[in-house]
Amino acid sequence: MERMGPEDDVYRQIQYYPVWIYLMLAALLVMFIVVAIVVDVAGSAAATVGMIFGVVVVVGALIFFWRLTFIITPTRVDFGFVRPFRKSFSLASIESCEPYELKFSNYGGYGWRWGLDGTSALNTRSGPGIKIVSGEAKRPYVVAVEEPERVCEMLLAAKAPLRS
Repeated sequence: MERMGPEDDVYRQIQYYPVWIYLMLAALLVMFIVVAIVVDVAGSAAATVGMIFGVVVVVGALIFFWRLTFIITPTRVDFGFVRPFRKSFSLASIESCEPYELKFSNYGGYGWRWGLDGTSALNTRSGPGIKIVSGEAKRPYVVAVEEPERVCEMLLAAKAPLRS
């Protein structure tokens, strides 16, 4: 599939995590590095490997989940973090779209999460989002967006010409 440029998008939104998340991950990264140095000096190879693994996990989380992108093109909706952590559906496959309130209590965190209500969520915060049901997906997807009513209107309006 040929990817169109940003100028061809009907709608595009990029969200980042709140600053406190990055600060918390930075503190965790510093802690792993300091502990790795201490246990290496103490001669514990297994603990050093464990701490290095922790550093790799935190750096990987920062690289793969640092922003959430939501894009509507004339034919598709595409959302997620970096590849392979993205989803894409044709507008024709969208069965419904409705505003949805993302709650920490339902998903237990941020990022790509599975909810207690049977949805998959891609979120960077609690708050407004949309719930998309697609014939191309096994379960509904919930995505954090700033203007859920407007986004649903755009998705359903973009799909309308395809129905005839």
